[in-house]
This record gives sequence, C-alpha cells and structure tokens, in this order.
Amino acid sequence: IANYPPEQQVYLSNPQAKDELLEQLIGFHLFAKMADEEKIKESQEYKETLEKMKNELASHMAATSVIEKVAVDEKEIKKFYDENPGQFVAGAQVCAKHILVEEKEQAEKIAKEISERFYGGMPAALGWVSGHNTKLNCLEYHRDSELNLGTEDFILLLGRRTQMETDHTFDTSKVKAFLIPAGVMVEIYATTLHYAPCQADARGFRVFAVLPDGSNTKKPEIRPMNEEDRLLFAKNKWLLAHPDSQEAAAGAFVGLKGTNIDISKSL
Repeated sequence: IANYPPEQQVYLSNPQAKDELLEQLIGFHLFAKMADEEKIKESQEYKETLEKMKNELASHMAATSVIEKVAVDEKEIKKFYDENPGQFVAGAQVCAKHILVEEKEQAEKIAKEISERFYGGMPAALGWVSGHNTKLNCLEYHRDSELNLGTEDFILLLGRRTQMETDHTFDTSKVKAFLIPAGVMVEIYATTLHYAPCQADARGFRVFAVLPDGSNTKKPEIRPMNEEDRLLFAKNKWLLAHPDSQEAAAGAFVGLKGTNIDISKSL
C-alpha cells in the first residue's frame, strides 16, 4: 500500500478496500500464471500488442519530457497575448501558452513525429494549458482531432456535435464528464465538443495539447455566409458559449442552453 499515491492510501486504509485489493492481486497473479502455462507470451497477437504498447508508452514519455522542459519566455507570451486576446478572457483561471523548450532540436523532432503520425504530415503546434477550473463555460470544436496529455489527472466535459440542434445550440444536460489519468494521451475527435480542462483535485491541471499549426490563433476576417460562421471564434475554433460565461460577454456565440455545469462539489 505504501507504493500507492497518498490519495489512494487513504482509501486503502479501509479494511474492505484492503480485501478487495488483495482479491485483485491474487486474481492478477493467477491469470499471469495461466498465461505462462498456455504460452500466451509466445503468440503473435501478444507480441504485436506488446510492441504497440511500447510505442504508445514511448510517445507518452517523450511528450511528458517536453512538458518538463518548458521554458517560458515572457516576450513571446506577451506577443501571443497581444495577437490572440480572445483566448485570455476573464473567468476560470486558465492559462494557454505555446511550448518553448531549451532543446529546440528535440522539440522539432517530437513535433515532426506527431505531425507525421497523427496528422498525416500536416504541421502540428504543441502547447499547454494550466490552471484551476471547475466550470463548463463553453464548448468548442475543430475540423481536426486534438491530443491531450496531463501531468496530473484532469477532467474533460464533453458532448457530441451530432446532438447539437439545427440552430447550433446545445443542451448542457447532454454533457458527460471523463476523468483522464495523468500520463495518458487522449484523442479528442473533430466530432467532439470540448473546452478547457477541469481540475481533478486542488493541484489544478497542466495539460499538453496538440492541434494543427495555427489553430486557436487570430480569427480570420470573413463575412458570415451561413449560421455556423457565427460560431467561429478563432482560427479552426468554433465556439458555443454559456450566457453566464466571460466568453459570451466578449462576443462569442451564445449556444449553450441549461446549467453552466460546475463540478466543484463533486471533487
């Protein structure tokens, strides 16, 4: 039990929880023994699955290493802020930054790997968001998938674009919460409504994010020609704001109906 995180040690101090853990460990060892007896490790399926898991683990560790080497350049941050004020409206304490690393060659190598493997060669932008947040406030979508990887557990409040109404509004009662464990990379599809991560505990969150290069930067100057054009809030960013949010006050399309979900009482 001493090897478990502090928050899990508290739970495992309960006698019933200890018994459940013991049963799980016994079951784990029995199945491991059975796998050896049936020579599962020698099967082609096992070898292919193991190789896939190795590659995924290597990708996660590489991304995490980039996060740990983040070096913030105040001049670059100010420049990004001045060019993209829409991303820094008041409200939940969320900070968005581009990643700057001392090992430029390493960052470029990882960005190239992500670009080629996840986006088929399209240029990818690496960044991170951090802070404290427990509210929904908005939902957004992109034309491409987004990758997220947290250094701590975090929560995503998600919806389906297919459940949007014909007037591009969305009922927040359809939103589902998902706990994302630290170190696990998730792909948020273009068909998924999402927004800023929520914290899983008092530490807040720090999430590594990847999108096609240019996403979330200054909104292109276009003349609206259809209803969806009203949702465009930044480059490759279509946004539905809750009427109580600061984004709505900043001019974002008010498209969320219902409660502005707040998970603070559930933490």
